Amino acid sequence: MPLRTKAARQYAIRQIIRSQKVTTQEELGALLAERSYDVTQATLSRDLDELGAVKAPVNGIISYVVPDAAGLEGVGVTGDVSAVSRVALDAVLSIESSGNIVVVRTKPGAAQYLASAIDRAALTQVLGTVAGDDTIMVVSRSADGGTELAETLATFLSPA
Repeated sequence: MPLRTKAARQYAIRQIIRSQKVTTQEELGALLAERSYDVTQATLSRDLDELGAVKAPVNGIISYVVPDAAGLEGVGVTGDVSAVSRVALDAVLSIESSGNIVVVRTKPGAAQYLASAIDRAALTQVLGTVAGDDTIMVVSRSADGGTELAETLATFLSPA
């Protein structure tokens, strides 16, 4: 019988979410059970949180997504930006800066997801984010770094 550690279970969750559309925790639990992982809803919820999994529109269907191990070279990224890029292409309406603040306007409902993904991307320029329903305020570490940070964010938040 294979080893059923937390790491192995989370690896299985990541593989499932990356290989197919999963829209509910119940569906994910059933897919894990097919792989001999019997998990409670609470455990599954914690695992999804630890993996950084969130629900986002994927080809028009709200499904779980998990960040890939990809990065953005040359802009001070120490974390993952792939999840940001996938959703942002359809969600970002504008990016503007003033002083050390960048304001990202999104379609309704997208701001909190994108702010969380920006935080997980661990941009060295970012001190923190605050999100509403359709607006994100991103604070630069530098007192006059808003313009540069806006440019950095535009590299992966705006459509090409």
